[in-house]
This record gives sequence, C-alpha cells and structure tokens, in this order.
Amino acid sequence: MAGLKLIKLVELKWGRNIDIKKLGREYYKLNIIFSNSVKYSKLITLVEKIPQVVYVDEAICEYDLELNVEVQNDAELHSIVNLFKELAGGFEKLEIKQLDKYYKLGFLA
Repeated sequence: MAGLKLIKLVELKWGRNIDIKKLGREYYKLNIIFSNSVKYSKLITLVEKIPQVVYVDEAICEYDLELNVEVQNDAELHSIVNLFKELAGGFEKLEIKQLDKYYKLGFLA
C-alpha cells in the first residue's frame, strides 16, 4: 500500500514525466569545431572518462564533436568545456545549447 501512495505522490507532483531540472540537473548539447586537428580516438577516450556525458552524436557534419551532457551547474559545464579546450588548444567554434529533457516514468504508464 505504501508503494501505491508513493506512485500517486509522484504522479501528482510531476506527472508521468520528470523534468531533470526538478532533479537538480541541466541538459546541454555542445557542438565543437576545434582550432587544431585532434585524433578522434583521443576525443573518444576523453569522452569515456567524463561521467556527465550522456552520449556523443556521430554524424558527418561541420562539427568535430557533438556532445550531450547532464550537469548540476555552470561550473561543471565549464570544466567539461575546458577539458576539450586544453586537449585541442582552443576552439574555432563552440555552440552550447540548453535543452529540456524529461525522464519517462515507465512504471506509471
């Protein structure tokens, strides 16, 4: 019975989807063109070490790297950006887009 009360509380407070902002997280997409060439394997090795990276978009486009990250604050975002800046010696172009993201609560569907 306690589980049912919890489900009702979650459904009343957030609906069936939870906005990650309510969990204290922000979602960003980083589109990067580096000022110097960097081996793709080095980029992926660095990406794998960063727990905030949700996934990397791998596509043929103008960007050298497209990252999707979930961070707690701006300082965490800037530290990730600085890691890539140090690796490549700077950016020719950097786009940071803040996106809304929702977790679907499958057990309520």
